[in-house]
Amino acid sequence: MRHAILMTAYKQPELINRWIDNYAHLFDFYIHIDLKSSVKPNDIHVKDNVYILKKYKVNWGGGVNHLKAFIELMQLADLKGYDYYHTISAQDWMLPFRLDTLEKGKSYMEWGKLPRPEWKKEHGGFDRIRYYCLYDYWNYKSKPQKYFIKYMFYIQKGLGIRRKKFPMPLYGGSGYMSLTQEAVTYILSFIRANPMILKRFEHTFCAEELIFQTLLMNSPLKDKIINNPLRYMVWPGPKVLDESDYEKIKQTDSLFIRKIDSNISDKLLKRLENESQSR
Repeated sequence: MRHAILMTAYKQPELINRWIDNYAHLFDFYIHIDLKSSVKPNDIHVKDNVYILKKYKVNWGGGVNHLKAFIELMQLADLKGYDYYHTISAQDWMLPFRLDTLEKGKSYMEWGKLPRPEWKKEHGGFDRIRYYCLYDYWNYKSKPQKYFIKYMFYIQKGLGIRRKKFPMPLYGGSGYMSLTQEAVTYILSFIRANPMILKRFEHTFCAEELIFQTLLMNSPLKDKIINNPLRYMVWPGPKVLDESDYEKIKQTDSLFIRKIDSNISDKLLKRLENESQSR
């Protein structure tokens, strides 16, 4: 099977290059680098099957820009066509010896109908799309800007301001998933036929955690979606994984792990690399 890796990144180019050096012989890479990042396209190892964009400023919480980055990578990859499209960040890692986990014709994605009580209160249900969440304009990681985002959110609630109701049942889950060509074709065709849908997802907290689930779970493909993203994560966090997580990772069916760091995760990655090479 042919696989496309759709990666969004904002730091640690050494991790991106480690991905490419290990797996460019197996997969094609489509990489978006955050516009505000100090990482430059020429920091990334050049190969014929590595495609790099640096177009959108992606803040934590993302609004619509993180979603737009993934969609643009998806459109670029769709020109060649693949059996699977894997959305990841540069702080994920793949276990290629688990590729046989994939059942042909099935997409792997976490989904749940909104509201999702396990999500944080203010973003666990319809609030993330009912109110204007201004993460694209201000940086939530800056304390003053974080308070301004929250202040504007609660002002809207207090004044009874509501955005227009979304026209179909809403679903949500992780923005990291493994989709078939059929699923990607459906998503891109729907967006082309309904260009205003991206406009509707502006000012939405983590829009990439809603749109793919909502479109696919309201589509004829819903029975081909397995509610398992095949991602290993440790919450709260997600925690940065290290060598102590190795045995737990081996006991799962995960195709990817999240999240990793060049220094903290180095010993873990070496063990996983050695296991991949030995199979």
